[in-house]
Amino acid sequence: MVGANGTIYTTVYNNGVHLIGLTPEAEPGTNQPKKIVDVVLPNDCSIRLQAYKDGIMAHGQLSGVPRYYSYSGKELGAATIGNIWYEKLNADGQLFVGKYVSGSYQSASVDMYDPLGMLGAVSAVWLLLAYLPYYISYLNQFKWQVKIINVTI
Repeated sequence: MVGANGTIYTTVYNNGVHLIGLTPEAEPGTNQPKKIVDVVLPNDCSIRLQAYKDGIMAHGQLSGVPRYYSYSGKELGAATIGNIWYEKLNADGQLFVGKYVSGSYQSASVDMYDPLGMLGAVSAVWLLLAYLPYYISYLNQFKWQVKIINVTI
């Protein structure tokens, strides 16, 4: 994954899972990029990385909620929501998680986590509306209805 800062990020397993950041070009006089970030992450079998303007969100398949890191590797905190298969991250680092329910009827909701806590409820709802078409188009294939929007600020 390439961060907004141009650095290439990946994870490797070496006595634990590491978030590695590499320069996009080889170091002068070598054919290797320079390692500029090496951070130990919570252990997991696989980790999904997503970039946003100020850093990286790392979400382990089995280890719970997404964790936020700066581009320099400093842990910034963890989200209070998450679903590795149904989450979308915008450029500001706000996390949108679709929840799908089936029963006597099928429905969905979208939760939002704002890591900066800077949005008011009205602004958050307007931001969510920008992400609803993705979920609605997916749900329409199955004749689902969007039922509730939950906002965590």
